[in-house]
Amino acid sequence: MKSKRILYAESHADSGRLLTALLKLEGFTVVVAPTVDLAVECAGKEKFDLFLLAGRFPDGDGVEICRRIRLTDTVTPVICYFAADLPRIQAECFAAGAQEFLSKPKEFPVILNRIAYWLARRAKGENIFC
Repeated sequence: MKSKRILYAESHADSGRLLTALLKLEGFTVVVAPTVDLAVECAGKEKFDLFLLAGRFPDGDGVEICRRIRLTDTVTPVICYFAADLPRIQAECFAAGAQEFLSKPKEFPVILNRIAYWLARRAKGENIFC
């Protein structure tokens, strides 16, 4: 079976390395984008099975990444993984087209479970917006 590809948009290098290493141990192929512009560029050029978006970047935020991705990709699941856990931010993520909101920090098994859930729904051809 082909490795599932995840675009992980994360500006914090240590967080990016840690979660990437854990996801790779689980068999995922992970591409890390440290800026909004690079994340959107990668999403437009390559095929991914899931987008995992952090909150803050030097050039914007994860909500902006989600909005911009949704202009061209309406089928790939998006999980926002933000340090701020405010109802307003969650609402912005969902309004931008995200399927899931996780607040940092989360135990890795929880993150892995949510990734597996959304990948399974997509594999079954289910509408991810229901």
